[in-house]
Amino acid sequence: MISQEKAALRTQMQSTLRALGTASRHQASTRIQQHLVRSKLWKSAQVIMFFSALPGEPRTVELLRAGLDEGKVCVYPKTEPLKTTIRLFSVKSTERLVRGNLAIMEPEVSKCEEVQPGEVELACVPGLGFDYAGNRLGRGQGYYDRFLSQPEFSGITIGLQFECQLVEKIPTECHDYPVQYLLSEKGLRPAETG
Repeated sequence: MISQEKAALRTQMQSTLRALGTASRHQASTRIQQHLVRSKLWKSAQVIMFFSALPGEPRTVELLRAGLDEGKVCVYPKTEPLKTTIRLFSVKSTERLVRGNLAIMEPEVSKCEEVQPGEVELACVPGLGFDYAGNRLGRGQGYYDRFLSQPEFSGITIGLQFECQLVEKIPTECHDYPVQYLLSEKGLRPAETG
């Protein structure tokens, strides 16, 4: 059963991430950030969606600072737990992020302006694992799959991950939504199609 395969893979990926030392994660995060800000995708996008990194995920706060320095609209998701959906808000400084649902740093809604999904040109997407086709192993809540599959969202999607999170095949279900690009410390690559 696919849900059992996903659960087993989640356990494996969490173990893999724990084994990646703090120094290695820090260095890899820096390389990921450098690859992204030098890319054509970054340069051509004005409205970019980030995520607040959980322990073990590539850091994004430096990307927020880089985007703000370049005058980009930097957007973060705010989870709506009862609906298991996310709303987007533009963030103008790290001080506008507060601890929210699931202990994730989220926009302080009263101090941020809401952004519609259709405005996002480039979306950075987290995951426990990705495969070469861009299929993503999330944490099981479905927030990002629901967001990315909305008809009004038409932005480019990039899965941010460490190279050790790239696997041959992620088990997928009909509601799973793949990303178009994969970005690790080794660089940016389009997801393989067909």
